[in-house]
Amino acid sequence: MQDREAAYNSAQEAWTADSRNPRWMTPNDDEDTRKRMYARFDEVCEIEPTTLHDHYTRRFACSMAIQLMYYAELGTMSTKAKGRIVNAAAAAVCDFARTPNADFTKEIMRPPSDDLSNTGNEPREVGPHLLGEKIRYRDAKTDQVKECTVFDYGKSRVRGLYFDIRDADEVEVRITPEEMKHILENRMG
Repeated sequence: MQDREAAYNSAQEAWTADSRNPRWMTPNDDEDTRKRMYARFDEVCEIEPTTLHDHYTRRFACSMAIQLMYYAELGTMSTKAKGRIVNAAAAAVCDFARTPNADFTKEIMRPPSDDLSNTGNEPREVGPHLLGEKIRYRDAKTDQVKECTVFDYGKSRVRGLYFDIRDADEVEVRITPEEMKHILENRMG
């Protein structure tokens, strides 16, 4: 464990001391600056790691590239959409750092789904992030446009996960995650 910590600290000190390595990004960095940063990250990532120090240095470059993409390239997307992209990229970075010869390009470079586009729709996953959210959707059973607000989310020993929703008429209903998924699948703009 001490070897890993020592390697990490050494790599971090070396990264900070090297003037070619960016330390932070701002949304106002111009395109030429961003290109130089990406080129530096690529240069670091092309080095075949042979030590823990090398792996950590590569990880710092990947992490900084993610930050640059987040602030400069994804700026117009919703926070939730950016978060999903960054989480997926961070997971890929960790995998990449652990297995540097693996090809994660397919996973990272696949086109974003509609859920990540900047259309105003948030991800269509069930979870506590839906609390307080007003959802407009087409009811699959009646084909009517409806609206509900998620006002509670929880888990009971007997019923498992649940969502409490309130419709436009103030009628409250407890639904399952599967029912919530159907609502989200039929969500309207």
